[in-house]
Amino acid sequence: MASIGHVAVGMLAGRLHGARNGKDLLKTMSAYAGISLLPDLDMVPLVFGVHDSGLCGHRGFSHTWLFAAVTATLAWLFFRNGRNPYRVAVLTFFTVASHGALDAFTTDSRGIHLLWPLVADRIVMPIRPIPVAPSGLEFLSHRGIAVSLVELVYFMPLALLALWKAPIRSFLKSRYPTFA
Repeated sequence: MASIGHVAVGMLAGRLHGARNGKDLLKTMSAYAGISLLPDLDMVPLVFGVHDSGLCGHRGFSHTWLFAAVTATLAWLFFRNGRNPYRVAVLTFFTVASHGALDAFTTDSRGIHLLWPLVADRIVMPIRPIPVAPSGLEFLSHRGIAVSLVELVYFMPLALLALWKAPIRSFLKSRYPTFA
């Protein structure tokens, strides 16, 4: 299910991508927030009765870093004639890759195939402070709202950094000239 943490990461990636004006910034942050949720499209087949197991189930292939690399490559191909296709690819990779990594920190998780095909085992972090959000209409229940509030507390600093008016890219460029 869509989580505040994933969206906050996407918003920060959109901010790091840069924009020429406020309208472009809103579009870019929204696009990366959407990209951050791509791995959860693996929930769609479950609606049609596909068995939730292995690489085809939820938190399977679409949560791997290989999927993040494929998505980043497609983003680079799509934007290769744009302003900075390499920045698009790198930010896309980290945005999508962070999804699986964050999901590995959720409670009651069966793990994530983060490093597939190199490592076939599902990875579960030893510390799992992020509660699992209910899916579907259950997300609007008391439990879903409680989970959202917990995530809001955890990821508020990241979201505030993304929404910070000061130009983050200028700050990074002043300290790391090769960032441009």
